[in-house]
Amino acid sequence: MNLEKLTTEIKNRETARFNYTGKVLIKEEHSGTFTGVINLLTVADITVGYNPDFIEDAKPLEKIVEDPFESAFTAVLRHELNHKGGGILKGCPRTMDLHIQEVLEPIAQTLKNLGFANVPASQGHTLYSYMANMFEDWLDNSELGNKTDHVGLFVCYHADAEESGKTKKGNEKMSPLFDAFIQLQEKFFGGKRSKKLMDQYRSNDKNVKDVLASFMKRSTLEDYKTTVFSARKKIPVQMFDRKKAMNYCVDETNWKKLAIIFAEEFSKLIDKKQLNDEDYVKKTFQKMVGERDAFEDEINDPDTIMKYVWEKFSEGEEDKTNEKGNVKNKNVPFNPPAYVDSYMALDSVYRRIARNLDIKTETPTFTTSFPIMHYGRRLFDPESDKISKTRLRMGDSGYLELVVKKFYETIPIEYTKGMQKIPDIKLFVLDTSGSMRFASVGSDVGRIMNPWAEEGKQWGNKSRYHYALVAWYGLQEFLRKQGALKHATSKLINYSSATKSAKNLDDARKLALTPQFGGTSLELGVVQKLFGKNELIISISDGDMDNWQSIKEEYIKRVKQNQYVHIQIGRETTMTKDLVNAGLLVVYDTGENMAKLVIDFTRPYVTRKKT
Repeated sequence: MNLEKLTTEIKNRETARFNYTGKVLIKEEHSGTFTGVINLLTVADITVGYNPDFIEDAKPLEKIVEDPFESAFTAVLRHELNHKGGGILKGCPRTMDLHIQEVLEPIAQTLKNLGFANVPASQGHTLYSYMANMFEDWLDNSELGNKTDHVGLFVCYHADAEESGKTKKGNEKMSPLFDAFIQLQEKFFGGKRSKKLMDQYRSNDKNVKDVLASFMKRSTLEDYKTTVFSARKKIPVQMFDRKKAMNYCVDETNWKKLAIIFAEEFSKLIDKKQLNDEDYVKKTFQKMVGERDAFEDEINDPDTIMKYVWEKFSEGEEDKTNEKGNVKNKNVPFNPPAYVDSYMALDSVYRRIARNLDIKTETPTFTTSFPIMHYGRRLFDPESDKISKTRLRMGDSGYLELVVKKFYETIPIEYTKGMQKIPDIKLFVLDTSGSMRFASVGSDVGRIMNPWAEEGKQWGNKSRYHYALVAWYGLQEFLRKQGALKHATSKLINYSSATKSAKNLDDARKLALTPQFGGTSLELGVVQKLFGKNELIISISDGDMDNWQSIKEEYIKRVKQNQYVHIQIGRETTMTKDLVNAGLLVVYDTGENMAKLVIDFTRPYVTRKKT
């Protein structure tokens, strides 16, 4: 059998069925059975792999399915194509927006509310994304099974169970969770062949039947009935109407409701107490068809995370009115997507806020004159002229002489000068004392940015600390746009009851988003290790340091060796007076203008132009 020719024919046939114009890569592998992956954020590139040994291994299945290899390969390719949909098939989830907003987010929030941690699960998935992928695979496969012969999918499940049994020393039984997933698909497009392929792998867990019954009832899918007549006695019998039920399921406006019920019911087959047990996780979250869908990689893309986190953040920023026309309080605590880590969510919000700042970037350009036309003649001057520019002529005396062109016209030319000897923009000294939680102006601290933290560690979007963070993230964004942001040398000091430091940008962001909100002391020993020379150092505080008198002499000595500015929120303090007396720059502000102040102070060192 020429597998390359066969798989190419299947690819051409199925891509035409789906009106699919993207790329499909077919690769031969020598482990496992079949693999498949699709990327939704690109033009939906698809990769499908197959193990040629499967042809021989699957010969016993020919009694059930005429051509197991062709059937299974076709099913895997169709499965990946139908994640996007096309032709007469709608597909699931179709787009990243639908995947996240209508499936992943409701499933993640439901599981989180039920007390399930988002632990690693299988095939690169976390628990939340695995359950979302399982839900989408059910819809994807069931639609295919209603409109095509999709028994090849069960050939894949059978083969994977066999493969799993080899690694588990003969224990190829499905986990209760995976068994329920298989039986739900059989409910929509199974039959005698799927039963023969899968019966030997049933978990025989009595909870599976209960979960399926409850899901079908709560989702109202069991209400879709059709009347058929028995073959012998012609007695009318009410049967599950797969087609009508499927029409309901492929309507994306129903996905959120179905996803929530799915998560609530199918999570009953997961023991949350054993989610830290590697063996339990491996047995429970079995491999689904294909390798894994690339949604997880796409979701973890920083720009993708920022997009959906910002959408959630923006929901609470909008003024909403009730039935009486009264504006509701818009200081709703920020509730990030359940599938995103709280640190990642906050970091994404502040990076997006920084992008929204009015940051004007400049390229350090200079002007010089450039000659474009020469004319006239004069004698060559060896002191100032280049020999390469000379010409020979016969002089008035009858002797040869060297001459150059006497006159020239010029035009102004702008050029960019490399950013040499610019101070390293390294150190940000950030006061995280308790008073930084206070409102910048008045008493309203605004919308709580981190409601998941204990109350004493929370801050609002009108607090002094919020504006300090916006200033710091704004500085990063300005440097990023100027091409001067250095991840490895960006340092941060977080001082309060203790003095903590971070020596690279990633660690600095995490440290900035975990303020102490305690006292106000700076341990000079920690700071001294980070102080260099001719670096740009910015410090922000809203009060005096408790230990200022004991450290001021050394602190002032060290910062004077650098380009330094201190931004003081509020009143003058002993520290600021001493800094000013030492000839150092101190700027006072309520906090709301800090981002502009920090960027304006930094700009001359990057662009080499005066502001």
